[in-house]
Amino acid sequence: MERHMSIYLHQQEEETESSTTASVLSVSRMSDISNPTSQTTPSINLNSRRMSVSPKQQSATLTESMQLLERDPNNPYVHTDIGYIYATMGLSDMALAHMTKALTIDPENVYALRNRGDVYHNLDKYEEALNDFNKALQIDSEDAKTLASRGAIYSVLNHYEEALNDLTKAIGIDDTDYFAFHIRGEVYYKLGQYDEAIDDLTKAVHGEPKNTQIYNHLGDVYRAQNRYDAALRCYSKSLAINTSAENIPALIERGNIYRRLKHYEDALNDYNVILEIQPEYLPALHHRSEILRLLHRNKEALVDLDQALKLEPNSASILSTRGEVYRIFEHYDKALNDLQRSIEIDPKNFFAYLTRARIYDSLQKYDEALQDLDEAIKLKPDEVFALRTRGQIYYMIDKYGEALTDFNRALTIEPNNAFALRMRGRLFNILERYDDALNDLNKALELKPNNGFALRTRGKTYFALNRYEEALTDLNAALKITPKNAGVLRTRSRIYYLTNRLEEALTDIDASLSIEPVKINAILNRAEINQLLGRFDDALADLGKLMGQYHNALSDLNKVIESEPYNTFALSNRGETYRMLGRYQDSIDDLTKVLNLEPNNGFALRIRGAAYRMLGQHQEALQDLNKAHQMDPTNAFVLRIRGNIYRVLGKYTEASSDLTNSLHYEPNDVFALCTRGRVYQSMDKFKDALSDYNQTLKLDPHNAFALRCRGNILYLSGEYEAALADLDKSLQLVPDNVWSLCYRGEVNHALGYYEKALKDFKKSISTDQWFPLASRGALYRSMKRYEDALSDFNKVLSYHPEDDFDQSYQIKALKNRGGVYAILEKFDDALADLDKVIEKTEDVQALIDRAFVYRNKRENEKALKDLERVLKIEPNNWKANKLIEEVRVAAHNDY
Repeated sequence: MERHMSIYLHQQEEETESSTTASVLSVSRMSDISNPTSQTTPSINLNSRRMSVSPKQQSATLTESMQLLERDPNNPYVHTDIGYIYATMGLSDMALAHMTKALTIDPENVYALRNRGDVYHNLDKYEEALNDFNKALQIDSEDAKTLASRGAIYSVLNHYEEALNDLTKAIGIDDTDYFAFHIRGEVYYKLGQYDEAIDDLTKAVHGEPKNTQIYNHLGDVYRAQNRYDAALRCYSKSLAINTSAENIPALIERGNIYRRLKHYEDALNDYNVILEIQPEYLPALHHRSEILRLLHRNKEALVDLDQALKLEPNSASILSTRGEVYRIFEHYDKALNDLQRSIEIDPKNFFAYLTRARIYDSLQKYDEALQDLDEAIKLKPDEVFALRTRGQIYYMIDKYGEALTDFNRALTIEPNNAFALRMRGRLFNILERYDDALNDLNKALELKPNNGFALRTRGKTYFALNRYEEALTDLNAALKITPKNAGVLRTRSRIYYLTNRLEEALTDIDASLSIEPVKINAILNRAEINQLLGRFDDALADLGKLMGQYHNALSDLNKVIESEPYNTFALSNRGETYRMLGRYQDSIDDLTKVLNLEPNNGFALRIRGAAYRMLGQHQEALQDLNKAHQMDPTNAFVLRIRGNIYRVLGKYTEASSDLTNSLHYEPNDVFALCTRGRVYQSMDKFKDALSDYNQTLKLDPHNAFALRCRGNILYLSGEYEAALADLDKSLQLVPDNVWSLCYRGEVNHALGYYEKALKDFKKSISTDQWFPLASRGALYRSMKRYEDALSDFNKVLSYHPEDDFDQSYQIKALKNRGGVYAILEKFDDALADLDKVIEKTEDVQALIDRAFVYRNKRENEKALKDLERVLKIEPNNWKANKLIEEVRVAAHNDY
């Protein structure tokens, strides 16, 4: 049974809808002024000019009104006019003061009550506003504008029946009150009466074609009806009128619709515009991070999420989204921390439970995963993705009944879900319900004809039904998709065996064992096939391997070869056995005999190439491995070994390519992961290297080599305490390892623990290890033991000529020797060393040291050029910034 098969889960997009406006409050409206103050003091009707009045005109009008007030200080209408002007200027306190004064003079002034109520509305003081509107309507129950204003308050307070009564009455009195149509449309939208809402909002926008809020609300209604094209037109019209910060709601909603329609680039454009206007606008940061995640731009998504959480640290939604991004990066500890916080804040956060379950699944913590999925499914019982995921975990832990229940539910909700059909088909196969299995798998393959999992499962089902030809058709198709699937090769071999096609059976079983060499059943099957073919020694050799008795196998192979000197199968296996025993030249000799007889024997080429590598004969190894790769481009062993040779030869691009391809076929191969990590490290791709070492240590927590390499990466990244932990553990596993000691010395040096560092370097220095010597010299420089430092540097550089240096320790020695010469004022010697370093690499410390030399030689222009180069690389380098000021002062004084 295949256990950890490759099942690709697609993260279900969590759609979050944000309301265009939190409430009707976003509709700012001041009442029309229609009441004449008196024949001697005519009213100033500001509302009709409200949208076009400039600040200068407002000021002139206010001055005129103040002059009127001086002549008639107790005129309530003048006070109300002044209050209205202040309101349009955003001076609410002044507005309220004058309107209240007007009502002190004339408590039944409907005009003043209505306008003060509107001011209270815009200040979110709804009870005060309602009191004013009620008083005004007690005085004049037919005042349409007051009815509309009170209707808006009722809408905000969710008193929808009262709101509709007032607004409908207002419209009955004045069918040109577009504000009333607007608010009534909003009420209908809240009640889910979308057709009525569209009628009212359409009338409102005809009356006020430049009102962006009406377009936005109309877009909200169309969006609620899933009429996305109409909604997009509304938001776009709104944005054609106004793209300023005031109209961010239209941008956010249009972006959300583009996101729903999977027009991700359009959505991204809208969110970008929002964040240019308002860089800390939280919904846009969150939504943009989701788009970036869907576009697999996870690093950028993480930047947005970090910024969003600085603004809103306790947002359950944003925490769960960042948890998902950390999951993608396999930063499981960080992900689990975010998801735990998210659930503590919002215990009903479906997405957080689902994401955490997926992490626990990856960590093979199935009980915890199932607990989270249970919670998620309680929240969303019909969520197919959650049901699929739980069903898959039940399958992995052999709880087939529970798995079947989940897949049945998923397929009731979504009958054409290919993943659920494949998995249920697999379950039916295990439960020997073969006809049911075929029904599901046939349907799954109609939906996705080239799915390897479905093909191989159906092939195995046909095999169980003794329908061998149909089984072979499916298995052959599956092997075209994944040629190195050992399980499929074993099944096909068994069919060939049962149909007496023994040579083909042997070919397949050999191929499967080249992929999974210690598969017990496969070795037994091969022994059985060899016995049937009369190859008894080969059969015995297989049994010897099975028991781990390579020497016994070798003895058997020797007997075979004594009687059959040209038996290539025996020679190949003896060559492999010699390689496993470390007898590389004997291995090469046997495999060369094979290749003289069979020049295209891929197995012999692979193994001889591996043996050449162990003897350091890289060119010979590459010749064999290149030929083997041409014959079988997907062989992970060949790619892995060749990638390591390229690494040794410094061909890092080729090495990276080979090792990545190898891991495509065998994702959990520790050797390939570690080797690729070393390649990435050599290419200064530290994050990629760290990822490989992390994966290695997840598979093999006691891998001293991976611990050592990861410790070095963490040191280079400035994570010194974490680096020390890894290096200490590595040295516990392999005490006195030269490189672990040296790396730990480097960390202790960086932390200022000079005596500890010196102890490590002294232990790590040997006759053929020059890096520790260069590192100790750098430490002596920091300790101001300059003569000791020079002694170490001179030893390194006397052994390796300065005009032919390339290794990092040589550069380190030359750079630091130049720095020490500079300190000792041996400026010409310093320049000689530092020039060579800078020709080879743009090293910041070397540039600073050379600038120091130039300054002391009064060659200020040269010093400035070096320091400017440093600041291009590290703009905040304090040494360079300090020195550049000193050089400029010196240059000025010299001038």
